[in-house]
Amino acid sequence: MLRKEDLAAKLAAIQEEAPDELDRNMIREANAVNDGTATPLGEVKSALDFSGKLNIRIPKSLHKRLSLEAKEDGVSLNQYIVYKLSR
Repeated sequence: MLRKEDLAAKLAAIQEEAPDELDRNMIREANAVNDGTATPLGEVKSALDFSGKLNIRIPKSLHKRLSLEAKEDGVSLNQYIVYKLSR
């Protein structure tokens, strides 16, 4: 499996070409069926810059409290923290 850095290097090495007629037709067709829910490519690419992992140090008392609250809600500590951070 390719590492993210290797993939980024391979993608960066690909030279961009101007779209030909086939490309322009495909773009027109895609735009014709676009319902506005597609994620722009720039957003997808920028999301690849993040691993989704975050390591933090918190007081033991907070760790315990969050663990107990997660257990009460029947979810993992990770799921509970994601929920709390997204509110």
